[in-house]
Amino acid sequence: LLRQFPPLYFECMNQITLYARALDKVYPGFSFYDLVSAGYDLVSAGRAKNIHVLRLLAYDKDNSRGKGHQDKNFLTVHVAESHPGLRTGDERTLFVAPPGKALLFFGEKAERLTDGRLKALWHEVTDERPAGDTDSRWSVIFFSHIVL
Repeated sequence: LLRQFPPLYFECMNQITLYARALDKVYPGFSFYDLVSAGYDLVSAGRAKNIHVLRLLAYDKDNSRGKGHQDKNFLTVHVAESHPGLRTGDERTLFVAPPGKALLFFGEKAERLTDGRLKALWHEVTDERPAGDTDSRWSVIFFSHIVL
């Protein structure tokens, strides 16, 4: 899995830039593409800029629940998980991605930048392991951050 991270990171960046271009058509004047693509320039004039992060999150088998929240970043790609455990939306529906698919959702930064036209997705991590399964849960998440 870890050997796949560099290509996975760049594939996530490709997808994020596609969505940013589409958002620029829907919301002219925001220049989301420029903001997202500036993430390759991690430091400019001594200050950190738009940093995009691909993370492997491991949940302790005794503490595999996460408090409900909205991500603070611009865009999140929920790439993979060891077993279902991500609940989303107001009905707290368990999200299970079809094989080879990912969940893409907006964070609080997108909601603020568009004055609420894009909504951040509320979600939480739950423990949905089958009975008798003692393996810890893990997930692979790509966080796209933009700084203005």
